[in-house]
Amino acid sequence: GARSLLSAVASSAIGVAGTVFSITIAALSYAAGSMGPRLLDNFTRDRGNQAVLGTFIATFAFTLFSLRSVQGGEDAPFVPHYNVTVAMGLALACVAALVYFLAHVTRGINMTAVVNLLRDDLRRALERATQETTGESASAPPEAFWAGGEVLRSPDSGYLQLLDTDALIAAAEREGVALRIFVRPGDYVFPNTPVAVGVPHLPGRVLPALTLGPRRVAGQDLEFTVRQLA
Repeated sequence: GARSLLSAVASSAIGVAGTVFSITIAALSYAAGSMGPRLLDNFTRDRGNQAVLGTFIATFAFTLFSLRSVQGGEDAPFVPHYNVTVAMGLALACVAALVYFLAHVTRGINMTAVVNLLRDDLRRALERATQETTGESASAPPEAFWAGGEVLRSPDSGYLQLLDTDALIAAAEREGVALRIFVRPGDYVFPNTPVAVGVPHLPGRVLPALTLGPRRVAGQDLEFTVRQLA
């Protein structure tokens, strides 16, 4: 009886998870044609969807582990009663997670939800990229100032996804150099492209402060979020 119960819970948990999530991905792919790829990104990053998938996977793994500990025979039979009870509780949790998932996904596949998510992303990006200043800001040096500086060229290609401005400022102040960055988040960088110049020399850890990737992300790229919103 314990084997039958654990086998039923394990097979149903992984079966329902695979079926429901595959159908949901198909529906999201169809809806992304009119709402943009932000819909799929939100589905994978949503904490509720991750919790539901984790519940199904945890139930399958726990029941499978408990199933192998059941021993039959007349000599030394063993049934993990506590594990069977926990498996029953996880099965009920999977039912509740499935009901929540259906309602949650239904609310998420609509234009208003996507626009609100893009609005929140843009607001957070603007708050990170801007700051209040008091007094007059220092003027930039002329172009001739950078003529004799040390130039850093990118060894790889890709979109500039993140720029660690705080680390660059700290490195420039620590070594007493002037630093200029030629690229900004969202720009595509080709190999051997000049990305920075330092006068009289480049400070350390400039290249690790630039994160390149195969696609644009909405972390610091304000134009990308605005384009998706438009």
